[in-house]
Amino acid sequence: MTLTGQSLVEGLWLGGSANGEFHAFSPARNEALPTRFFNLSTAELNGAIKAAQSAFYQYRKTSFAQRADFLTCIAEQILVLGDELIEQTQQETNLQLARLQGERMRTVNQLKAFASALRENPESPLGLKVVDKADVTRAPLPKPHTELNYLPLGPVAVFGASNFPYAFSTLGGDTAAALAAGCPVIVKNHTAH
Repeated sequence: MTLTGQSLVEGLWLGGSANGEFHAFSPARNEALPTRFFNLSTAELNGAIKAAQSAFYQYRKTSFAQRADFLTCIAEQILVLGDELIEQTQQETNLQLARLQGERMRTVNQLKAFASALRENPESPLGLKVVDKADVTRAPLPKPHTELNYLPLGPVAVFGASNFPYAFSTLGGDTAAALAAGCPVIVKNHTAH
């Protein structure tokens, strides 16, 4: 697992030392870790926001099956990272291996649960579609037919947590829910990780 210290935007690695940098911190050794992470410039950040908005118009049109496949792929790739991910996270958090392994599986299972919901309910992923049928005989005015549907609204910003490096951070429930709903995600990770 190679850490670049840069941000991936539209398939390009962005960020350089001119915009400032930071290091993850090892609480066990009480020192900064060697990998440098680079801040985006204001222009690069604005570009990321514009790219997410552009991606939204395509991603919102994906089928529930395509989104389910995407979430499943992300879950599988987390597992492919194997022990390297756990070891890096332990350096940055000093959390016990068992805790990190459990949280990794919780994150993987969250992604898979959203994928399953998308596959099992193709009309309304979480069974949330509400239909209120018309009643033309209602007085004093007829009641119209109404439906409540859930639509993706646009890019979502997720701010990572320091105390849960996976499940409530970059690929946690907020990110999984946004991707399942058809919204692209911009992640601002916690500077400790």
